[in-house]
Amino acid sequence: MRSSIHDLAVAHRRLAPMRGVGVCGRILGTPGTRGSKHTNTDRGSRMAEYTLVADKTGELRLDASAKEERYAEVAQQIEAVLEGEPDLVAAMVTVVCLLHNALPYYFWTGFYRRVGPTRLLVGPYQGTLGCLAIEFGRGVCGTAAERRETVIVPDVHAFPGHIACDSASASEIVLPVFDARGELVAVFDVDSTIPAAFDEVDQRWLEQILGMLREKEVRPIVWAG
Repeated sequence: MRSSIHDLAVAHRRLAPMRGVGVCGRILGTPGTRGSKHTNTDRGSRMAEYTLVADKTGELRLDASAKEERYAEVAQQIEAVLEGEPDLVAAMVTVVCLLHNALPYYFWTGFYRRVGPTRLLVGPYQGTLGCLAIEFGRGVCGTAAERRETVIVPDVHAFPGHIACDSASASEIVLPVFDARGELVAVFDVDSTIPAAFDEVDQRWLEQILGMLREKEVRPIVWAG
């Protein structure tokens, strides 16, 4: 997976300051500092340099070139943070956090986990309140789960059976998430308030990023003592 992300990033690497992106303190850095260095050498190799924070108050739409730049950097951050982390939930939270903050047109970002043969349950996610449960075949998430393939919807209001968890959503992309055995374990859902926000650039990068979760597992809680 490292080579795939690296190859994509190198192909589009222009890491000069990007439009509409700021930086907040380095992950696990001193609260309140901007761009502060992280000094925990035990975990430093797994930490991203900075958390990208996009400006979501201005122009939200990115052209293809800007998307490539943004995804290239955030994908490398995610890979760095997840290196050596086996827990699926921790990995999901990290993916949601870094993507949601980095992409200005992301309005709702999260996973629906498979909790039964044909049932999805929400979480982890960032954004407004999500629908708690979705059955396979219902809405965009249920359709992606049933088909086991990415679904891009330019206009959610024109999608048959769309589930309106938030009326502000205008477009959506949902991708299946598989484990090492090829079993569907979740879907990854992103909504935007702007129409036709998602395209093959989003799909290609997100499929690469979600591939990082393939070897992760839900870890049992073990109490000491």
